[in-house]
Amino acid sequence: MKNFFVLIALVATFVPAFFVVQKVGELEQWQGVLPKGTTDSKYYYARIHEVVDGHPFIGNPYAYEHKDALSPAFFLPDVVSAVPVLLGVPFNIAVLVNVFVWSFIFLMLAFTLLRLLQIQNWWAFSWSIIAYICSYSFMLRPTVMQIVYPVFLLFLIVLLKFLYEPFVRRRIIWLSLTAAVSFYTYTYLAYIVLLTFAFVFIWFLFTHRYKELRALITAGIGTAILLIPFGIYTLLQMGDPNYFETMTRIGLVYTHVPSIEAFFYGRWVAIGLVALGLLWIFFPKKEEGSSARKVFWFATGAGLLSGLFLNVVTGVELTLGVHIGRFIFPWMALVLGAGLYEWYQARPINIGANKIGATYALVAISLVVLSVGVLRSIDRGVDFFGFNNRGETVADVQPYSAPLAWLEANVPEQSVIWANDSIAQYIPIMTRHYTLFAPQTVLHNMSALELQIFTLA
Repeated sequence: MKNFFVLIALVATFVPAFFVVQKVGELEQWQGVLPKGTTDSKYYYARIHEVVDGHPFIGNPYAYEHKDALSPAFFLPDVVSAVPVLLGVPFNIAVLVNVFVWSFIFLMLAFTLLRLLQIQNWWAFSWSIIAYICSYSFMLRPTVMQIVYPVFLLFLIVLLKFLYEPFVRRRIIWLSLTAAVSFYTYTYLAYIVLLTFAFVFIWFLFTHRYKELRALITAGIGTAILLIPFGIYTLLQMGDPNYFETMTRIGLVYTHVPSIEAFFYGRWVAIGLVALGLLWIFFPKKEEGSSARKVFWFATGAGLLSGLFLNVVTGVELTLGVHIGRFIFPWMALVLGAGLYEWYQARPINIGANKIGATYALVAISLVVLSVGVLRSIDRGVDFFGFNNRGETVADVQPYSAPLAWLEANVPEQSVIWANDSIAQYIPIMTRHYTLFAPQTVLHNMSALELQIFTLA
């Protein structure tokens, strides 16, 4: 399977590259200026370059005065994405290397997870690809979900192995490590992991599985110890006088009202859990590991669903629906693949009786409804190929190459450059320099007054 996944990852990497060059017109017209791609790719290219420039905490890739400050968000994916460049790979090639490497890792992890769920080889292979396609545009986006999705899948694998063997020490250790890594990787993934732990805890508690509960608590304590540096750094972040003002500017609001995205994405989680629940009720399995798989799907699904509506309890909303909703794309594809497999496995034994035939059809209907969500995710997954029709095209930005190359070659000291909004966004991507102002400047710790001064300048 590895060879097939290598081939798929190569195709997934080079097809968008050829697409971008083709949109320029001819190969000779391609001057190496990367397009915006999916949503805010330019912002993350700048963050990678900032790490390369020697500022791993990514204070602000656009504002010279704040280059050594602390980022308001965690930065591990940016540092990891910068590794190929730090090893001497040209920046644009490094972008392709990251797409290939993390695509391959995603496919392998998705396949491994489905195999652990006792799903047949080729079926697991097929649904690994479908889960990848659902997430494809985000996998083309530098750093963030490109790395966060594989970490999410790794957590799911480690959690499932722990549920299969909760008393094996290495399973507890790996669960602690993976849960801790999720916190350092992406705040919204940390929410999901924490809530998943909570629902596994609840399952073990109400089913009186106290030995398993003790093992889970041990893993939780291990995670807490590993998160001591995380807690210290978080306090340092919050100690910045502009931290909460920046969070408010990014989207922090104090409300118990859930976002519309919470309902939009949450319905697919609910449908997936209902479909699996019907399978468990009408076609129960007594085989080894079936109980662990129930806990796994219940806890991860409930973790995602409650994460979407977390502000209903906390009163703090920071685009939860948008960011946690992204994890539902691969999750529901995996649920559908697993559900269809179990549904088919039930057919030869139980299809004879009328009553069972009706329940079998009911499960089928719920899976068909879930497939609508997966099909919509597939359409969204190839959204990258529509970027060139929205605003500035890839051909429009190619002339930036020559002046930026001159700037990099002829101005050795890091400087502040006055430029219009469009080319200003490429200054921190293609040079060591900073810009007087760029729209993404607002995403980092700065006061509103300072931003006004930058804007007026």
